Amino acid sequence: SGGADGSLFTVGTNDGLLSFTTAPDFENPTDDNTDNAYIVEITASDGVRMSAQTITITVTDADSNPVFTNSDAVSFAENSTGTVIDIDANDGDGGSVDAGITYSLVGGADQASFAIDPGTGALSFQSPPDFENPTDANTDNGYEVQVNANDGTNSAIQAISVTVTDVGENSAPVMADQTFAIDENSANGTSVGTMSATDGDSDPLTFSITAGNGLAGFTIGSSSGEITVADELVLDFETNPSFTLTIEVNDGNGGVTPATATINLNDLDENVTALDEFILKGLSIYPNPVADQLILSADSEFNKTLSIRISSTDGKLIYNEDSIQAKNSWHHLVDTRGWPDGIYILNIITNEESYSHLVIKN
Repeated sequence: SGGADGSLFTVGTNDGLLSFTTAPDFENPTDDNTDNAYIVEITASDGVRMSAQTITITVTDADSNPVFTNSDAVSFAENSTGTVIDIDANDGDGGSVDAGITYSLVGGADQASFAIDPGTGALSFQSPPDFENPTDANTDNGYEVQVNANDGTNSAIQAISVTVTDVGENSAPVMADQTFAIDENSANGTSVGTMSATDGDSDPLTFSITAGNGLAGFTIGSSSGEITVADELVLDFETNPSFTLTIEVNDGNGGVTPATATINLNDLDENVTALDEFILKGLSIYPNPVADQLILSADSEFNKTLSIRISSTDGKLIYNEDSIQAKNSWHHLVDTRGWPDGIYILNIITNEESYSHLVIKN
């Protein structure tokens, strides 16, 4: 019927059973003095007379279940290692975090993907997760696991949700082996072909030649990937009909891809033997290679009428002169100063026969 804490109780009118209206909590007392001593006054009546009794109920501390203090949801970046979340629990009786607590994994659809330190509660993936290739039960990058905390007497279980997030990753360029063909003796600067490469991240690509048996003969545009002739003197089918270059493409973000460029030479009909024979009969041609002037000279016994034709390897006529009387220690000068460096074909024609020879301009 009263008492400082009477409002916290109920009593049976017929059986006299006294009860708390809400279960008391030792750690959070609600009695008037907040000292866990609850005072209530009970009145009993037989219909004629009444008697009152003051009762003091002391609430004692019970061994509580462990209490988790960490969040139950966390995000974790793909490809990462280390602790996903630090599970923290106390014994529920005022103890400090982790004191006397043992942690273990007890369930969840993705329990097998995780490990936990039994002493600290550090939860980690068994292997770094991959956003593009999720291994959780639903393959949606949402991993579920249940953690048990035990204080030696009581246990509590918490369900943890881990969301794996995407991280921007660099993909290496893609470049396949490629094969090209050009004529032997092609002039410096002649295009061989362009290495084709793609990059999934649209990074600007840089090309380079890193190895091969044609390092001196070719160069490559660093941004275009175009292979061009760097030294035409190397391009001799009879010496080496094929070249193999290792080309690397770099995306500037750690992605490097090598590929092989095979360059095959087309054989040209150079017909140099006839002129060598002709030279033995009294005609000389020098210097070869030539820089400014090509000299044709005949000895005192040579006596023929000549036509001279000089053309590039692609058939373009560069020099032409007819009805030349070559006799009596004859000398003839051909001005080559305006000619591009390269290989040229010299044809000498007489009434009886014709002769061909290669001339190198550099």
